[in-house]
Amino acid sequence: QSTGGLRTTYGCAWSADGCTPAPLHEPTATDYASAPTDGSRTMAFLRDGDIWLVQEDGTGLRQLTTSGGMVYAFAWSPDGQHIAFHSYRDDNADIYVVNPDGTGLTRLTHHGADDWGPDWSRDGLWIAFTSDRVGENEIYLMRSNGTDVRRLTHDAASDTWPVWRPKQLT
Repeated sequence: QSTGGLRTTYGCAWSADGCTPAPLHEPTATDYASAPTDGSRTMAFLRDGDIWLVQEDGTGLRQLTTSGGMVYAFAWSPDGQHIAFHSYRDDNADIYVVNPDGTGLTRLTHHGADDWGPDWSRDGLWIAFTSDRVGENEIYLMRSNGTDVRRLTHDAASDTWPVWRPKQLT
């Protein structure tokens, strides 16, 4: 929103290293936003259950996913070449990846339970996520291609929203 030549900021997304802010200026598009860590000037955000992309200067707005099921959370791969997200496209929440140009949509999880909240490891080889496969929410890990799924937590507590530690700042 413009006020006397100034723009009102409604929120801010940060790069994984915590050094690069990306202000959000459109209040209808600030449900969740993320910027890749590869130096790209592209930001992704959720609008009406789909992922949208926009350049940091506000140009190039385009829809990445189409409502084949609501997208609730997503994360850029560290190299900016993929976006992992969870969506209710196939009767329950599963994790998918897609390229920023919209190609390569791939379902990574194929379990009857809900799998959600993906986050990439810093090297891009692993994705951590939450699942209720054993009756309560636990943290799982899988390779970025969906193989080698491992349960990391084993307790009665509800363990959710794993986030990898960013690169240590010097």
